[in-house]
Formats: sequence, C-alpha cells, structure tokens
Amino acid sequence: MSSIEHFYGVADAALTGIQNFPPEMSYSNEIHRFGRAGEAVRAGRSAKLHAVVDLMVARHVAWDPTFSIY
Repeated sequence: MSSIEHFYGVADAALTGIQNFPPEMSYSNEIHRFGRAGEAVRAGRSAKLHAVVDLMVARHVAWDPTFSIY
C-alpha cells in the first residue's frame, strides 16, 4: 500500500477509549465528521499518533484525508 485516501481514522486510533460525541452528531453529515476528526487529533495520545505517522513516513505511505473548505 502506498497511500491512504479519504480516511479520518488514523487519529481515531490514537484515542484512549471512545470519542464523546454530542447527541446531535451525525455520521451522515460531512461537516460533523470533519469537525470531529479534528477533535480526535487533539484528544488522541500524541506519542501514539506520532509513532503511526512516523511509521507511515518511513514506509512511504501518503495520507490524504481529503480536505475540503466549507
């Protein structure tokens, strides 16, 4: 594998436990998913997230979470 496309889950993998989504959170709403992905990066264990990203760099795996401007 040389790239990971359209995927927010790398940051989610660094979480301890589960995300605390508000009741109005909807996976069907791209704006909700995009906003929560940013929270996952902040909430995750940064050492674990950095280790995953460092491994991806070492193995030449690109990560494109498909950034959009709303």
